[in-house]
Amino acid sequence: MVFYFDKAKGRTDEVAEKATVHVTLDQDFHVTKFDVELDSIPGGNLNGVEVTPTFDAINFDNNSTFYTDSNGLAMQKRVLNHRDYYDYDLWVDPNHLGHN
Repeated sequence: MVFYFDKAKGRTDEVAEKATVHVTLDQDFHVTKFDVELDSIPGGNLNGVEVTPTFDAINFDNNSTFYTDSNGLAMQKRVLNHRDYYDYDLWVDPNHLGHN
């Protein structure tokens, strides 16, 4: 599946921001893959800013575990609000915890 998103600039028909999301359902590995292509990034001072997509899954239990691609090098296992190399609880703001 391919989804196309765009946002017009003001009251004109000129497209200011565009993104394409390719969704692949792999039945052999039981995974869903999302490839996001950004055709533009909002203007302004973006020095040191990292742009990331955010997805919400309703009524989805993944035991707080997910995998991300490390720039095409390897898949990285991630566990929400957990780090093996330090006590993450000391750094977590309880007002900004991720959804479980």
